[in-house]
Amino acid sequence: MKQTELHKLIQNYAATGIIDDALIPYYDQHGRWRGDTIMWKPPIGPSILKMISASILSESRRVIYDKMGPVLRTSFYWTGTNPLTLVYSEIHGSLVVTSNASVHGTNLRRVGGHLMAKTKRRIYLPQLREVGGSFKALKGFLLLAPRLRVVGRNLLIAGYVPPLLESVGGIFSAYWTFGFDSSRLRHVGGSLILHKAETVILAALESIGGGFLLGDHTRSLHAPQLHTIGGDFLATSVTKLRAPRLLCVGGDMDTLSAKGYYHPSIKVGGSWTTYPGAIEDWVARDAARRALKCKPFFL
Repeated sequence: MKQTELHKLIQNYAATGIIDDALIPYYDQHGRWRGDTIMWKPPIGPSILKMISASILSESRRVIYDKMGPVLRTSFYWTGTNPLTLVYSEIHGSLVVTSNASVHGTNLRRVGGHLMAKTKRRIYLPQLREVGGSFKALKGFLLLAPRLRVVGRNLLIAGYVPPLLESVGGIFSAYWTFGFDSSRLRHVGGSLILHKAETVILAALESIGGGFLLGDHTRSLHAPQLHTIGGDFLATSVTKLRAPRLLCVGGDMDTLSAKGYYHPSIKVGGSWTTYPGAIEDWVARDAARRALKCKPFFL
């Protein structure tokens, strides 16, 4: 929901005392107002904010049931240190774990808001398909979400890459994934940042809305379908680079270590740092190809 829309709904509550259904995801499982403090804060006056913060969502409006099981219409916040077991098939709001507790949601298929977990313990979400907002689990080296396909905003993870992931709407940042393989990923709306990856396999990736930033340890990049990078493409240390369909880089491009990687059809918005002699080598190879095409053939 946009900031202005939420502002109007809160003002309507202040005037009528009625909690609109669209506000329900901004309450927690106990019916207390939480807002969306992770992404932004609504520009409302302190008196209205105090009023909405004191409101309680009735228990009858917090949970509904469908064929997959109970659905939590609010957000779920967990601050306890005991293991967290979730029974819901869906959470319309956000799932926020601020403690070092393990998380088990064997039936959870969708989180409509954000999924934020600060725990270092196991995060077990075997049925999770979609997170509508951001998914942040930078300490979650024991994360398991094998069916996750879509993240609506940012995805910030460490040590684990969901194997069926197809789309990330915002920034995709992965830490400590030395062998980064996301073969079904097709689109990243923001930047793709791979800090420690040594090898990168992106067999289906077609476009990156922001920059594509690879760390100093990356030696191999396989991205045969990639055609567009909206920002910088920094692959300074990559020696084996396969991106034959790349056509457009919006910012700077650095392929300093990739011997032989150059093509004049690639449009670069900024400067392009190539392997020394890469341009001259391409010109020589192109001249040789043209000569072979023009050479007559005799029986």
